Amino acid sequence: MDAVSFYNKFESLPSNLKKEAMEYLEKLFSKSTIETNKENKPKFGSLKGKIVIHDDFDEPLEDFKEYM
Repeated sequence: MDAVSFYNKFESLPSNLKKEAMEYLEKLFSKSTIETNKENKPKFGSLKGKIVIHDDFDEPLEDFKEYM
């Protein structure tokens, strides 16, 4: 079903059913938003091994030797 035919069918509904249909659509959109947010959340530990901190991390940089 494309958007135009959906719109035409929606517009042909009586006003009380339009209200009911809108409430249902709002429930569907909120449900899909919640499910999408759950899927996009990173899992704890998912970056394990991806970030490396070298042993000389705290050593002064060569560029700043003249200021020390």
